[in-house]
Amino acid sequence: MGGRPDRRSRRALHAVARLLARRREPRMTQDLVLYETDAKVGFVTLNRPEKLNALSMDLRRELAATLTRADEDPTTSVVVLRGAGRSFCVGYDLAGGSGSGAWRHDALKYHERLGTSLALELMPPSTTGLQ
Repeated sequence: MGGRPDRRSRRALHAVARLLARRREPRMTQDLVLYETDAKVGFVTLNRPEKLNALSMDLRRELAATLTRADEDPTTSVVVLRGAGRSFCVGYDLAGGSGSGAWRHDALKYHERLGTSLALELMPPSTTGLQ
């Protein structure tokens, strides 16, 4: 236990991240996570500098999808995770900012929200490693 997840587990986590990315609410005009490549290096940038890149539910959803995309990109060997603005990331956005909170009283919505969080938290280390 605690080692690198097997190929089947990785595929399942990637499938969950892709599914959750498709189910997201309408996006604001600004992308919350940016992805670009330079040679064999992929750059994933948290793009919420006005909130010091605090991890809202929407940002976590986009981050999971973007990290999956970077991991599946055959042209990259290394992925650098960085933050826009003056802070890399201050942690979770405790103020919410992603809806009404109706999920608190609906077991199915709570389960979906928890699944979104876990998709990012359970990504294999090879995907979420920092450089």
